[in-house]
Amino acid sequence: MTIPAKQDTSSSLANIEITVRKPEFDFSDTPEQWLASIEASHFMHAIAVMVPVTEKLVIERLRVSHADLLC
Repeated sequence: MTIPAKQDTSSSLANIEITVRKPEFDFSDTPEQWLASIEASHFMHAIAVMVPVTEKLVIERLRVSHADLLC
């Protein structure tokens, strides 16, 4: 099986061309410890990792609650 070459652009079924962006960020001046202590920084990193999961849960719950309110 041959893997196709990666393309710089993609097109959707609606005939809309989507260009892939390749931003570059320089984090060389960013300190590893950005809060008062390393423990606090790690704690905030752990919470930030959980945001997408929590956000999905909240949205699903609000949809159910909203449907209940409309009835």
